[in-house]
Amino acid sequence: MIAIPIGLNLFISMLLIWITLAPFLILSILAPLLLGAFGMLSAALKVLILLNAMASSVDLLTALLVLRQVPSGGVLRSNGPSTYWKARQAVEL
Repeated sequence: MIAIPIGLNLFISMLLIWITLAPFLILSILAPLLLGAFGMLSAALKVLILLNAMASSVDLLTALLVLRQVPSGGVLRSNGPSTYWKARQAVEL
């Protein structure tokens, strides 16, 4: 089981969001721009890029849901295919 405190460390939170969005940004946006600029964008590559964009839409939805639904003090819990969040419990001194 993985526990990720979302609001605890902003750097780690943004890194996790970047990792979630990277396949879409790199393979569906950056690669077509570079390949098109060098004239190497074939029909087969266009199909693969379109398939990647469709598959990466699930990652985009996941990132959007985490950013909108998990409060800043929440902790994500992943157990196999299921992911849950819960409020971080206060530590008593």
